Order: sequence, then C-alpha cells, then structure tokens
Amino acid sequence: MNVSIKSLLHFPITKIIIGIVACFSLFVVIQNFVLKPFFYSFIQDRSIADPIIHCLSLMVLLVSYYYLFRFYDKRKITELSTKYLLKELFAGFFLGFFTISLSIFILYLLGYYQVMSLSTTHYSMKFFTVLLVAGCGHG
Repeated sequence: MNVSIKSLLHFPITKIIIGIVACFSLFVVIQNFVLKPFFYSFIQDRSIADPIIHCLSLMVLLVSYYYLFRFYDKRKITELSTKYLLKELFAGFFLGFFTISLSIFILYLLGYYQVMSLSTTHYSMKFFTVLLVAGCGHG
C-alpha cells in the first residue's frame, strides 16, 4: 500500500471519523431496521420495548467497535476491558449524574427550568437506557 495512503488511514482523526461512521451507521441501521420492527411487532408498550432496544443497540455498538478496531489497528482492544468495569461504571455514573444535576440546578437558579409534574411510570428506565447509550456512544 502507498505510504501516504497508509499514513492517512492511520492518522488519529481519520481513525475517529472511520470509527464514528462505521460503528454509528451499523448502530442506527440495526436499531431502526431490525430491532424496532422486531420488538414493536410483539411488545405494544413502547416504554417496555425501548429500553430493551436501547440495550441491544448498545451491545451492537460495542461489538462493532471491538471488531472494527481489532481489525483496523491490529491490536488488543483494552479500552473495553472488564478489569476495572465496576470502578469505571460507578465513577462514570456518578460523574454523569453530577454533571446533569449541576446543569439542571444552574438552569433552575437562572429561572429557565421549572418542574411541572412528576411521573415515574417506566420513565426512569427509559431515561437510564437512553443516557447509557449516549454515554457509551460518546465516551
């Protein structure tokens, strides 16, 4: 392979772009054209189906990342290791919770945020899975 093409393909920004395009494209296609039609066909309540779809989509995202960069970089993928999983999971959860809470608190102090009503019907699980997917997709 030409040296300039090889150096361009292994340039860090190129790797990031290829990773985002490949993994996110597969994520969107699987979620919208496979998982949603499948689960919506037999689970009528979307507040139950959506968290399942989000979790399975997250697994597709992680597996596609693993195999893409294992093939592309020809290296062991240590960033998805389970060695420090609990420690990093709790740290990420509390950091995310803190930053979202701080943002809402600042908006509340400035008068741009107001609680109109509270409802707990399946909302917390759906919200948690959406944030889980967002955190893994952008982390």
